[in-house]
Amino acid sequence: MRRELAVLVGLVIAVDVLAVGVWLLADIRRAGPPVQVGFTVAWTVATFAVVVVSLRKIRVLRRR
Repeated sequence: MRRELAVLVGLVIAVDVLAVGVWLLADIRRAGPPVQVGFTVAWTVATFAVVVVSLRKIRVLRRR
């Protein structure tokens, strides 16, 4: 179970690093508010998806 927790943390960090990189490379900070909000929503959904999938795996392991 510790391995899955480490994977969860690693994947969240990877999503964040990727999102910040895209934010900076695409210069989204200079884009209009709709673009910024859309990007932030996409980033949040991606992080949420990673967490849900990882926690589901951890829950299955705890039940064993």
